[in-house]
Amino acid sequence: MRLTTVPQISEPLSGETAASIADAILGATRSGGDWSSLAAGSQPFACGTVSVPLSLLLSLLQPLGSTLETLLWLHTAYGYLRYGMSLSTEEAVVARLTYGAANGAFSNPREPAWTAQRKMSARTCAICERDAWRQRGRRGVLCDHQLPFVTACSRHGVTLRIRAAGGAPPALRSVAMAKANDVAFSKSSAHIWRWGRDPSVLRQWFANALAEQGYRRGDGTFAVRELGAALAVFVQECVSDARLRRLMEYPLRARQLTGWISGRQSAVHAAYLAVLNMYLRSRSGGPYEEYA
Repeated sequence: MRLTTVPQISEPLSGETAASIADAILGATRSGGDWSSLAAGSQPFACGTVSVPLSLLLSLLQPLGSTLETLLWLHTAYGYLRYGMSLSTEEAVVARLTYGAANGAFSNPREPAWTAQRKMSARTCAICERDAWRQRGRRGVLCDHQLPFVTACSRHGVTLRIRAAGGAPPALRSVAMAKANDVAFSKSSAHIWRWGRDPSVLRQWFANALAEQGYRRGDGTFAVRELGAALAVFVQECVSDARLRRLMEYPLRARQLTGWISGRQSAVHAAYLAVLNMYLRSRSGGPYEEYA
């Protein structure tokens, strides 16, 4: 991408998508979330969190102390998506995130259909947008709001909405409060995303939690049938998205999850981990922050 003006750079917001940061620096309105940093013919990448190669963004942000590692883990959905990838796919995705495709545009590696993020579909929280405007004088789009099946803001408990056009956020007159279960799923998804840097820690937490709740036996095996039955009831009662409910109804889903936790299976989609995380915490009553 050729720069025609001198970029105006400000400190990224906590958890802001790399695409939103790029829009604020390179875009037409200098306000995050309008996709104006995208090259012609491109689509957002990694659940809509990346619009330009991270290497380009890093060259602009280095004066602020940013690194490729911080961009990758804190400003893209890579940490969430990697659970469902083989090692070779991970390497290809990191290369694509870092350097882009050969023609300078992004083309997605194969991802589940429900991770796709089309142009102009960024989700935002009205209160988060207002706060970003007050802090930075621009709008910002956050990574955890773009994760699959997330419809609520984990910080403010309000229903997310599709980002309205314009450089400034709409006037905040009213917000719709989200259902408690939708907020819980949002918090759970955000934790799965943050744990992506070290899945071994998450595996151990799940193993311990399943043991405490009677789903992991003393010999290390899992009560798969009982877990599957419990999850089936929980999903019908507490998961709002019909698509995710159908995905969780797969008869071997509990076996797939316990296989990943035990290390027998190398990949599992993060949305299923988010449901399991939400279920276990609903039974234990432990705060999400305890394991952040």
